[in-house]
Amino acid sequence: MINRYTITLAAIIGFIAWVKTKDFQDVLEYSRTKASAERGAMLDYYVGWAYYNRSDYANCAGAFTQLLKRSPTGYYAPKGLLRYGACQQELRRFDRAREAYVIYKKWFPEGPDFKTIERKYEAIKFRNGEGTTYELQEIYRSEEHTSELQS
Repeated sequence: MINRYTITLAAIIGFIAWVKTKDFQDVLEYSRTKASAERGAMLDYYVGWAYYNRSDYANCAGAFTQLLKRSPTGYYAPKGLLRYGACQQELRRFDRAREAYVIYKKWFPEGPDFKTIERKYEAIKFRNGEGTTYELQEIYRSEEHTSELQS
């Protein structure tokens, strides 16, 4: 006999299957073009998190880059830097991961994941990557966010 628990379980399994196969590029496009700053940052973060959980690290890094460009010191920025670094680390782009961890340590020294960031940084401190890039440094030095970052 089908009861409400069976229906609930089927709904959860269906949702998980949908998330595992969904391409969230349309959500990122909506976030970039139509969403408010707060809602867009939230969408960027959760889309990046979904990609990370699916081990789609290239799209994950893109979502977190979009988040950090939109809101480099906002509510989701510390977690975004942590996840961005983890994505880059999985892609073996250790220079980019180190860059994210250094920025986190500089701008969010009281952040909730500071000890995690330090451990991750120490683990890859001397690993070679694909070459030094300063994608996030550009964001954290831009004129638009300078006053926001210094306050």
